[in-house]
Parts: sequence; structure tokens; C-alpha cells
Amino acid sequence: MILRRLTEHVRTQNWFAVALDFFIVVLGVFIGLQVQEWSLARQEQAQRASIIASLMADIQSDRDEMQSALDRLQLSVSAARYVLEEVGEPASGGTIVSVSLYTIDIDSGVVPFPPEVPIGDEVRPFLWSTLVFSTYPTAALSAYEALVNTGKLELIASDALIRELQTYRQLWVGLEAAQAGSLRPLRHDALFTGHKYGLAPFTETDEQALLRKVSENPELRATIQTVMHYNALRYRQISAIDRNAAHLLDELGARTPSQTRSPSPNG
Repeated sequence: MILRRLTEHVRTQNWFAVALDFFIVVLGVFIGLQVQEWSLARQEQAQRASIIASLMADIQSDRDEMQSALDRLQLSVSAARYVLEEVGEPASGGTIVSVSLYTIDIDSGVVPFPPEVPIGDEVRPFLWSTLVFSTYPTAALSAYEALVNTGKLELIASDALIRELQTYRQLWVGLEAAQAGSLRPLRHDALFTGHKYGLAPFTETDEQALLRKVSENPELRATIQTVMHYNALRYRQISAIDRNAAHLLDELGARTPSQTRSPSPNG
């Protein structure tokens, strides 16, 4: 209809009407493009909100698993220190870092033991199981991997945050490599040593009988020392990843689209 009117006005040389019709056409196209751009912006914002929510859910799941692991490692180290002290071989104040699989920042070369927790009556019958305990947390990286595989990582719209997510992923790669390459074999060796002396995991063991065996056998004492030091290192490593996760949650929460102004058709 607009084109018919425009043709008629050109034929009658009504230039004002021609200009008015042309302005209406251009205005309509401009408004249409603006509405389309606004709609695309809202779709991208909704997609970004979904991505951030998925990432935050995964990282929170990681933190829950890490906290459980830290609690168990803290108890394990405390149980090992208790047994060694009871047999007259107190543990030193920290463990010397002499293995390359731990890539965390350690200024002095000595990792302090985690804070001690009391060894209650419920733990004493299971001292051997507790001190050789090992936990292997795994990351819930499905949201991050999906972003990488679909090429949508840039939707986060922050190069710094993307780098932090990549660093977080690499921290987990390092932990999982350590768990698979060194820590699982170490636990198997510790359990095998215990079996040689009649110490089975997950079964009650008389505390005095255990202390007597540890006191009389250097192999058991060395095993306890080794497991204790590795668990102290793992406690430090997992703590570092957990701090990184907490920072990421803060950063992602600050970039949640719902906390920013919604785009409007006028920009």
C-alpha cells in the first residue's frame, strides 16, 4: 500500500508526500531492526543466565564434595598424629614438599598439618581405617565442558572470567591426575601393609592392640607417616581449589543477568 501511494505521489509530483512516505518506510525499517536487536539481546541474556546458573550449580556441587573430603582428611591426619604420639613418635609440625605432583604455592616448602580435631570414642575402635582413609573428589564439569564443546564459552562475555574458569578446570585436572597416579596406589600399599599385620579396614580394632603393633613395627610407623603427610598435602591442595571455587561463585553471581538492567528497544 505504501509503495502504491509513493508511486502515485511521484506521478503527481507531490514531493512532500513522497518525502513523508519515504520517512515512514525508513522509520518502520529502523523500528523493526531495533525490535529484532532487542529480542536477540533478550534471548542472549536468557541464555547467559542459564549458562551461569549451570556453572554455579556445578561449582557449588564441587564445593560440597570438597568440604566433605576436607573434613575426612582432617580427621585422618588427626588420627595418624594421635597414633604416632601415643607410641612415642610425634609428628613434626608440617610436611616437607618434595613431590612435583602438587603444584600449589608453598612459600616455605613446608605444608602445615590441618587443624587437629578430637579423636572421640566413636573413632578409637576404627583408628586404622580412619588414618588410612582416602577420598577422591571429582569435579562436576558438565556445564563447562558443554560450553567448550559447543563453542559458546564466549557468551560469558568476560575474558578474565573465562581464564579463571580455565584455571579452575586445570586445578581439577592436576588433582585428578595426582589421585590416579600416586594417591590410589599409595592407599593400596598402605592397606596391603596393614593386612600383613592383621589390620583390616572397616573393622573394629582394639586401640591398645593397634598401638602395640605400631610401636613394634617400623614398617607400620613409616606407612602411617607417609599416608599422613600425603593427606596433609591433599588437604592443602583441595583447600586451594575450594578457595578458587568460592571466588568463581562470587564472580559468576556478580555477572548474573538478573542483577543487571534489562535491554530496552531504545538501547
